[in-house]
Amino acid sequence: MSENDVTRNSPGEMERHNNLPESPPKNSSSSDAGPSICGIRDRATEQSFGDIFTITQPQNGYPDGHQAYYKDDRNMLEFFFEWLEMSVLQLMFWIVVLAFSIRYIIYGSMYDGKCTVTKYDTTGKVSGKEVDVAVLMEIEGGVLCFTAFFEFSVRLYACQKKPSTHQKAKIDLEEQKRFDRLLFGFQLVFRLINICLCIAGGTIIFPLHNQEMNTRSNCDSEFSDFYYKAKVGQFVVMLLYLVYFVLSCSLILLREKWFLRRKLRCWANFLDADRDGVISQDDMKKTNEKLEKLRISFGVRQRPLPASDQKEWWNENIFKQEAGRSIKVEDYVLSVENYLGKGAAYDRANRIRPVVKKWFHFFTTEENINGNFIMTENDFVKFWTELSGNDEQHYKRMFIKHFPSPFTKSDFVEDFVAFLSNPEYSNEFSNRVFKVVKYRLGGVCLKS
Repeated sequence: MSENDVTRNSPGEMERHNNLPESPPKNSSSSDAGPSICGIRDRATEQSFGDIFTITQPQNGYPDGHQAYYKDDRNMLEFFFEWLEMSVLQLMFWIVVLAFSIRYIIYGSMYDGKCTVTKYDTTGKVSGKEVDVAVLMEIEGGVLCFTAFFEFSVRLYACQKKPSTHQKAKIDLEEQKRFDRLLFGFQLVFRLINICLCIAGGTIIFPLHNQEMNTRSNCDSEFSDFYYKAKVGQFVVMLLYLVYFVLSCSLILLREKWFLRRKLRCWANFLDADRDGVISQDDMKKTNEKLEKLRISFGVRQRPLPASDQKEWWNENIFKQEAGRSIKVEDYVLSVENYLGKGAAYDRANRIRPVVKKWFHFFTTEENINGNFIMTENDFVKFWTELSGNDEQHYKRMFIKHFPSPFTKSDFVEDFVAFLSNPEYSNEFSNRVFKVVKYRLGGVCLKS
């Protein structure tokens, strides 16, 4: 059983609860130097650049003086792999493949039936059927061409997805996930077929070009030279792609470790109220004040969690051996990593779930967590606005985009558990909360 197998509540069991009226959205943009074509202005750069462009940065709600703490903490390998997955470089690669495949088809049709190869064994007997190399080239070109168009279609499908204006039903998200898995499966199959055809073509054209004794051919020299040079280039590209694929697979565990560490830093940021890199007693008081505001806002827990229980949670789960003292964020992240261990995602989830539930007890109750109470958009926005910042529009977009309907408070707790325990960067539950709080890159926009 994995984290994906966590039982989620069915639509028929839901109860509407705490459906408070939504407050009007706050303006998430600011400007002090004139209008901009897109969004939020941060600051002007040097005069020659600032006259034309403005640098934009999403709001983060962090106190002034601690902006450096809110940063992209990916290392170079993480950045490289995430960028390469849907980068312009891959698009250019598939455009070249398309042109290459069309050339294969043209040459194959021009010399169809005019290039045959027969192989013999050491005794001089025919060791196989006569092969029409031009037909093989046409087949290679056709499969490559189809694969290139399929890759373009996948990218077009990913780019044409418009932001939804309402939550998707859980059943619709499941169908979308099955469709995405099907697309991924077809990608693997097509690439495997192309590799096999590439090797098959190489086993024919290389002996032919090297004029091996056990091979007899009837081929035009222009055709054989083109096929040989094209096949050499194709093998070089294929080997580079295989190196990238093997490297990606070999680094999966390391990338999962990096991903979990990034998520734990985000969690530590909630606890480090002043974002100075140290979780102190003062941070504990400020964070508890935020959670108390959430308790009053939600109106579920009638009385605050006793001060002794609050302090016990912080000492046992945050300060640990340094109870009553401060702890550096990086030291805390390492301690959580060690506590989770290297077991399966389900085992890690079982370890961290009591910690998460007790933290939720600061502002809600066990009955509310375990019951089938709906988490409304208003509840979701209030939670993140109080805890992490005041960019309400961002939280609304994330709720609609990543959290299905119906979505219960029990589901939210389990998503938090996956956020702190599941290292799989492609897992839906592992990513939901992270996508809300992760660092958002700014942009450069033309002034209007």
